[in-house]
Amino acid sequence: MSVFEKVFDIGELAVVKTTMEDLMIGDFTLVFNKNKQLKNRLMVETFADLTGLTLSRVEAEKLHSESETKYKIIFENAQDVFYETTLDGIIVDLSPSIKTISKGQYTREELIGKSIYLFYQNETEREQLIKTIKEKGSINDFEITLKNRDGELIPCAISAKLYFSEKGEPAKIIGAVRDISDRRKAEEVLRESESKYRNLVETASDGIFLIDENGKIVDTNYSACKVLGYNKNEIIGREINFVDPNFSIE
Repeated sequence: MSVFEKVFDIGELAVVKTTMEDLMIGDFTLVFNKNKQLKNRLMVETFADLTGLTLSRVEAEKLHSESETKYKIIFENAQDVFYETTLDGIIVDLSPSIKTISKGQYTREELIGKSIYLFYQNETEREQLIKTIKEKGSINDFEITLKNRDGELIPCAISAKLYFSEKGEPAKIIGAVRDISDRRKAEEVLRESESKYRNLVETASDGIFLIDENGKIVDTNYSACKVLGYNKNEIIGREINFVDPNFSIE
């Protein structure tokens, strides 16, 4: 039985309060197995922490089957991949959404027990992740690149926490992986747009100045430098009055 399935055994309830800018906007309920409270609580606390929620506990006498089904669906259909690994990278558990992020090329069942290193494009990214999480105890939006079965590269971001054994030694990592392909595409579009803008400014026959709210020049183009007889470094940082004494930002 998976970690996620154990969460839904009849037992103690946990209410996850959804907040935004200190305003409580709703809540949902998760269930702990009575005999596995510690492990289940770690999973739920990690889920709450990674998604920006706050966690509180309440007593309950019974769990309605309708609620059980509802919250099991939440985990099984989450777009992010929730996972648990040992410190050396062995996959202990992960959510079924791995099938979505891998475009159907991997399933949860076939990956449990395998090394996560097999799916990194660059193993040094994993080493850096381990180093950072040992130093800080957690990571947020740590970018990596994973390999799909067909060799396709998938840019991802990981948010995770480090958990310790009873002896106080680093033992496992619980976190979430998100596909950031759309973010990378948007960043590329922005870079291309900025490049086009830069080319237009640099090749313009008119002198162009970019100034900040204080009237200081933060950028200029070749034509402006040619007219003024200064290089760009000599112009940037000066007041716009240097070019036009009558100019005012008010």
